This record gives sequence, C-alpha cells and structure tokens, in this order.
Amino acid sequence: MTAVLHPSVAALWVRYRALVPEAPYDLPDVEYFCDNALDADLCADLVLSGLKRATSSALLDYQRDGEALPQPGKLLIVTDWEGTAKALIRTHMVTICRFDDVSESFAHLEGEGDLSLFSWREVHRAFWNRVSVEAGSVVDGDFQVVCEEFELVLTA
Repeated sequence: MTAVLHPSVAALWVRYRALVPEAPYDLPDVEYFCDNALDADLCADLVLSGLKRATSSALLDYQRDGEALPQPGKLLIVTDWEGTAKALIRTHMVTICRFDDVSESFAHLEGEGDLSLFSWREVHRAFWNRVSVEAGSVVDGDFQVVCEEFELVLTA
C-alpha cells in the first residue's frame, strides 16, 4: 500500500526540478526525523534554521530492514510529522562509528538539545533503546551508528 503524500511534497520537487532540470523525474525519499510529532516538527524547524546539518541512525536498523545506507549526493525531502514538506536536503558525508566514538563536533552538527556530546548521548541512547528493543540490541559503547551530514538545498 502506498502512502498518500501531502501536495507540498510534489510542489517542492517541482520547484527543485525547475531549478535543476537534469534532476530525475521521480521523487526522492520523503521522511520526517524521530518517532513522535513534537521531535519530528522540532527537527524539521532545526533543518530550516540551519542548526541541524546532520542526523544519526542505528546501523542495525538498516541491516534489519535490508535498506541501503545513505550515500553522498542522496536527496531527501524532509517533512513535519503530518507529512508537509519543509525542506530538501542532500547528504554529503556518511560515516559509521561506535557510539562512544561519535564526536563532539558531530553532536553539534545534529543541532539538537544543548548541542553537547553529553546531551547527544543521553537523547540517542534513550531513543535507540526505545525503538531498537525489538531487534534485541543494547545501546552500549560498541553500538554502531551511521552518522550522516547534509546540506540544506531548498526550503518549502
């Protein structure tokens, strides 16, 4: 079953294709950040403000779902929780590292909380413990994290 996309998603993509005629016809992936409305909307706003220039994911989620890792050049339409397009972003760097090896500078690029590594670790450990429990994982120092840095390409 295909989800119905908010009209703003197609409108943003049409605007981008008018600016970049060689862009593919098909929509890129469309997603929101986080697993709840409050955080998804906050993260979308942080992207729009330029404070959020990175995101992180659990490697095991990609492995479990059989999804390809993001690659430099990948475009993504970011929405709020309700599916309204907010921005188009482009991945420019992807690294995989241990939870304990995520850097202070990367935590700052995520743009959330007080921008500190301590805050990043608290929030992400709680999040992955909540959403990855079904996979039987434990978020410890060796937990593998996909660190994705991106640039804001276009706002809705």
